[in-house]
Amino acid sequence: MVALAQRRVGQGRLPRDPVARIIVAHDVLEGQDGGGGADVAGVDVAEHGDRLQDPGQLALQAVQLLIGEVQASQLGDVLDVSSADHAPMLAGHNAPMTEAPRLEVLPLPGGRIERLTIPGGPGARLVVVGGVETGLRLMAGTEQLLMRRWEGRARARPVTVVGRPIPDDPADATALLHPRMSAMGVAIALEGLAGPFAIEAESGGGRISMWLSVERPELVRRLVLAASASETPPDSPMTVRMREWIALAEGGAWGELFARQAAQLKPGGEESDAPPAPSFAAVASLHPRPSTPERFIAELRGTLDPTSFVTDRLPQIRVPTLVLAGGADQVVPQAASKLVADRIPGARLKVDPDCGHTVRVSFRGYDALVEAFLAEDDPQS
Repeated sequence: MVALAQRRVGQGRLPRDPVARIIVAHDVLEGQDGGGGADVAGVDVAEHGDRLQDPGQLALQAVQLLIGEVQASQLGDVLDVSSADHAPMLAGHNAPMTEAPRLEVLPLPGGRIERLTIPGGPGARLVVVGGVETGLRLMAGTEQLLMRRWEGRARARPVTVVGRPIPDDPADATALLHPRMSAMGVAIALEGLAGPFAIEAESGGGRISMWLSVERPELVRRLVLAASASETPPDSPMTVRMREWIALAEGGAWGELFARQAAQLKPGGEESDAPPAPSFAAVASLHPRPSTPERFIAELRGTLDPTSFVTDRLPQIRVPTLVLAGGADQVVPQAASKLVADRIPGARLKVDPDCGHTVRVSFRGYDALVEAFLAEDDPQS
């Protein structure tokens, strides 16, 4: 963590030393009416310059308890990673952006899908497909945050971040958010762009991208799969966790859900299955409510559906593939990533033994490793 710049919102104050640090992702905090800001009465909000990920990942990491001494009397002390305009200040990225990203909404059968296009260098276009948490809210309003996450990578190539399908009728979310159907949504989102594309996917986005590579191979030139599983067996720890997430989400217990996920995203051995620390009551007091919870729940259900399992078709993927795994991943175990690498012909498997599920931010040298892999196939200048 770099130095924190605190700004006063309510009457509560964060202790200077030691500090109780809880990070709440701004993009998942909604008012009870689904359209307003979070209830921050009695809460101190601070901005920090730690490296951030795309908003989808931030949503999954919505609450992260960092080391600190938290007392019951301090449960109103919360840090917010972003300012009101959804644009956190990142270390080394404080200069204003010279070119804004372009957000578009494209029609799908029964819905629509968002894509954010960031201009970039001469390399082959990179398409980013985030994890299941991408469905927690719309991309609109997070453009600046996304730009700040991906502008470094855009120096080498243009970047397009693709969201999840948005059903016209929330009752259709189960069908539209099935990973195989989401892959067809991604294909539609790429229409009008010059391909084939380098696809970089994480977690649940990996399942979608595997289906895309199998059923629309002409769109894919290179594939990066981070913390991704091709199947979710009924007796696996992955299934147990996802069912827990579904139950909490359907019960509206978003504070507890985000608290549990934050613990489970840490490297293994950090008491991930223990009940949330009492300090996480601060999160529940903010009434975090995603704007499109039905998409998040529907994708989790789809991921557990055996019709979404793609393992048997992985040998059909014939593009260079890089599989990245955290050796201490508690959500997608290393064995699941190894299965993917073993089944895709010629795939390379790289493991960071100390990395948990947040591969994009925790895997040592992630951006340099991925960019070197993608550059192998870039058009020669």
